[in-house]
Amino acid sequence: MKAVEVIGGYPLNGELKVQGSKNGILPVLAAVVLQKGVCVLHNCPDIQDVRETLFILQDLGAVCQFRKGTITIDTENIRNIHIPEHKTSRMRSSILFLGAILGRFKEVSMGKAGGCDIGSRPIDMHLNGFSKMGAFVEENDEAIQAKGRLEGTDIILRVPSVGATENIMLGAAMAKGVTVIYNAAKEPEIVELALFLKQMGAQIYGEGSSTIIIAGVKELHGTEYTIMPDRIVAGTYLLAAAATRGKVRVHQVNQEHLGAVKVVLRQMGAVIEEAADSIYVNGEAAEKSLNYLKTEIYPGFPTDLQSPLLSVLSIAKGESHIYESIFENRYRTVAELRKMGANIRCYEKMVVVHGVDSLYGCEVEGHELRGFAALVIAALTAEGRTKICNKCFAERGYENIVRDFLKLGGKII
Repeated sequence: MKAVEVIGGYPLNGELKVQGSKNGILPVLAAVVLQKGVCVLHNCPDIQDVRETLFILQDLGAVCQFRKGTITIDTENIRNIHIPEHKTSRMRSSILFLGAILGRFKEVSMGKAGGCDIGSRPIDMHLNGFSKMGAFVEENDEAIQAKGRLEGTDIILRVPSVGATENIMLGAAMAKGVTVIYNAAKEPEIVELALFLKQMGAQIYGEGSSTIIIAGVKELHGTEYTIMPDRIVAGTYLLAAAATRGKVRVHQVNQEHLGAVKVVLRQMGAVIEEAADSIYVNGEAAEKSLNYLKTEIYPGFPTDLQSPLLSVLSIAKGESHIYESIFENRYRTVAELRKMGANIRCYEKMVVVHGVDSLYGCEVEGHELRGFAALVIAALTAEGRTKICNKCFAERGYENIVRDFLKLGGKII
């Protein structure tokens, strides 16, 4: 179990370039299956989930090359339509191959998807969507099978699920007729997938709104595309600057994607300056508590940044109330923060944070991707040395979180 050791008490200062988006590239990597040529992707993050996805593509028959942030994928010779459970269980996004393979080959067999344990993430909307489009779908405890030519129809999602929206978009891209997704997710990652599919020749309208229309086409073609910056990674470093009372500028960001994060930082007392593609945060006065904040679907405050925010609020002045509306297991990091001296009480979906003067170094354990990042932030503010176990979680979504914090002046071993 790899670990990092952090010596706290040093404000972060400096600047960083934000990596390509984890949640943006993974649906795009599934989408390349739909065409029979070569796709070239730039600004690709070198993270474990991307590597695992490339292994799946190679098992399917694709030829993949990953070099200096650019991935080249030739899918012409894909013949395999089965992904074993030991491959799919390593990450949640593997479920997106269901729509992509079914859309191209009219048949797919795959194991159940895995990913971080952050709460219930049912796939019934994915499966019901494909059933409504005419596929025969069968699911058991270990695998999913689907077969049949997809046909366009109206699909109303029970909730605006990002994964279900993406999967149905993938299946609908080459379906017969027109598919309309109502109550669709509006996250930037949905727009990213739509833009990539349209660049391959798909006909998609309304991405970024609650109604997305996909007119199926007979075939798609290869293309060259640049992945957008990662809004969650950017938010992580901005919150870390606030927590350590530092001054940090992050480059290669989309201002619109970070709107809710900037609002929260200003409420806590941070000074924010915006340029064309960068954000500067001065966290010297970022010590105010938050009376109430609720995680929400985009454009609200993202659930992926709730744990890092708790680390900041743990040393704020006053009492904060955070309501987690997306995933019920997002509070697993609370017990670890308490070991460090944080005063946090849990009430089902709500936590109440009473800010303390300082956290204290000890040994803690990351339980999921964003929780590990939150503990690093807490450790950077703490007195003494903190050992954080399970660095493998960070490697799923951050290219090199240790390198980045070292560049900003953090003391990490």
